[in-house]
Amino acid sequence: MITIALKRFIALIFMLHLSFPVSAQNSSFEGIYNLLVPDQPAYATVQVKGTEAIIILMWEGGWEPYIGSVEGNLLTASGVTAIVGVDIKISISLSNSTVANIRIDSCNPVNDETACTYSTGSTFQALKVF
Repeated sequence: MITIALKRFIALIFMLHLSFPVSAQNSSFEGIYNLLVPDQPAYATVQVKGTEAIIILMWEGGWEPYIGSVEGNLLTASGVTAIVGVDIKISISLSNSTVANIRIDSCNPVNDETACTYSTGSTFQALKVF
């Protein structure tokens, strides 16, 4: 049985080796963000190449990968279900160059051992650190 930490490590290695086009469509999403999530300080790093995006959400004691796409001023992404443990889809828009608005579009547990921390429709903001 593969542990969650090993699955996360394998996912990170896989995502770091994804082939991305060289030019960014909307690089304004790229950067490190401080998520303003109640009772759970967290950071996220966002990388955009072409229309593809990778988000790594990090908090004390763990991290989660998300893969998505950018269309205009909207980034949509899904958690890597095998790692995150839920089928989650999010969308992110920018208020300005330093504030991101995050919405959970859907979140469903994939088994009886997992649960969504926040429900569908929950919204958060994140401040771009750099």
